[in-house]
Amino acid sequence: MENTDGSSEEQRRGFVSMRQLMQRLVISMQLDQLGVSGGLYGPAVTLGYPDLDILLGGMRSNLIVISGHESVGKSTLALNICLRQARRGSRVALFNLDSSAEDIIVRVVSSEAEIDVDRLRMGYITPAEEQRIIESRDQVSGFQLSIDLSSHRSLEEILSAARKLKFGGGLDLLVVDPLQFVGENNGRGIDQELEIHNILLSLKQFAMGLEVPTIVCSRLDLLDHRHIGDRPQLIDLADPVAQIADIVIFIHREGMYLTDEEWEQQHPDSPYTQNLADIIVAKNRSGPTGTTKLMFHQRLMRFESYDQVNG
Repeated sequence: MENTDGSSEEQRRGFVSMRQLMQRLVISMQLDQLGVSGGLYGPAVTLGYPDLDILLGGMRSNLIVISGHESVGKSTLALNICLRQARRGSRVALFNLDSSAEDIIVRVVSSEAEIDVDRLRMGYITPAEEQRIIESRDQVSGFQLSIDLSSHRSLEEILSAARKLKFGGGLDLLVVDPLQFVGENNGRGIDQELEIHNILLSLKQFAMGLEVPTIVCSRLDLLDHRHIGDRPQLIDLADPVAQIADIVIFIHREGMYLTDEEWEQQHPDSPYTQNLADIIVAKNRSGPTGTTKLMFHQRLMRFESYDQVNG
C-alpha cells in the first residue's frame, strides 16, 4: 500500500530516506496553503487553556502526565480538559478508575451549570439553577465524550476499548485517571516500578501509533527529604513516569499549605487565595518548559484561565 509521500506501510515502520522526509514536508506545506492541514505533524489537540496551549504548542501523539499533591485538582483538570475538547467537537474517551457514575455526573453538572457542588449533592438547588441543569444536560448530551467508570480495568482492556473507538467513530483524545489503578495488580505488585514502566510505554506506543494524544493522571512519589506542600519537581515522580512521558504537567496550589499570615509574609504584594494554581510544565520533549496560572473554583469543579478571571 502506497502513501501520499510514496512510501509503503512497511517502509514507514522502518528506515525512511531523507528524500521521503522532505517529500512529506513539501506535501504538508502544500496542504497548509489549501487550509486543510495542521502542519507537518498534523492537527494539534489543545487543552483548552490559551496560555498553557501556547506554551505546549498543542498535543500531537504525545503522552502527557498530569501530577501534583493530593487534592490539588488533578482529576478535575483532566475532566475539564475532556469537556472543553468535547465542546469543540473532539471525540474523547475518559477512563476514570476511582469515581462512581454519580460522582462524575455531579462534577460535570457542577462545572457546566456553575452550581455549588456540595449543594448539588444534597439537592439544595434553586429554580434558576434547575433550569441551568436542564440546559447543560441538553448540551452535554451532544458531546462525543465516552466515559468508562469500571473500577478494575487492565491495560489491555483500556487499549482494546480505545482502539475500537479509534477505528469505529474516531478518537481525538484519550484520558486515563489515575495511572496507579491501571493493571492487573492495580500498581501494588511486587514489581510496581516495572509495571508502571510497561503501562506507560504501552500507552505511549498507542498514542504514537494511532496518533491519539493520551493524558494520564499520576500521584507523586515523594522522596524522604521531600514534603507535602513542596513545589513539585520531576524527582517527585516514579522514574518511569519522568522518563517516558513526553510532557509532564504539575498542579501546585501554594495557598493550600499556608495560613493568611504566612502568605502575607511570603507574598506581601499578592492577595491570599487558595484557588490560584501554578500549572508547571516541568518537561516538554518538543518545546519549552515554564509555568502558567489557572484559577481553581473548587465549589464549581472547574479550572479557568487566570486572565479570564482577573482580566
